[in-house]
Amino acid sequence: MSTGLIKNFLKKIKPNKRHDKQKTLIKNDEYYSDACTHKDRFIANFTYYDDSNALVINFTEEPRELCEDATKYLLVYYNNTDKIKSIRIDDPPKFIRGIASEKPSFALNPTYDEKRDVFKINFADSVSTTFQETNVEDVEIEIDEEGKLVTILFRNASTKMANMLK
Repeated sequence: MSTGLIKNFLKKIKPNKRHDKQKTLIKNDEYYSDACTHKDRFIANFTYYDDSNALVINFTEEPRELCEDATKYLLVYYNNTDKIKSIRIDDPPKFIRGIASEKPSFALNPTYDEKRDVFKINFADSVSTTFQETNVEDVEIEIDEEGKLVTILFRNASTKMANMLK
């Protein structure tokens, strides 16, 4: 994969606050070749808010219109065309695997499986998980044995998410 393409993409998605930490976003080479530019399918930006103890992940720069509770800690925001625009996770140290409450530090590892049309955000390395449905159609979560969030899955992503291009 061209390093120039990756560097340009990473320059575009700088975190919003000083204490945001982000590792290189991972693209699965099986689905994205050098000639392919699917950078808009990933995360536009994310912010951890100290004052409200919340993590907000924006998939596009569009304004938020509506939101729906997916779980007791996960909110899903929609744009004016009813596509998922962003998510908010309240109290990340309590609900996301591997985030310490003293100094929140984490990596967002988004991937898109074009064959299955699933957009996925991994918060932790591979561990034993259980799938759990949410109150939002086509949004599922993977939780570990402690009940902490490991992955968020968005099924039918090409039609349900604002950051997916057809």
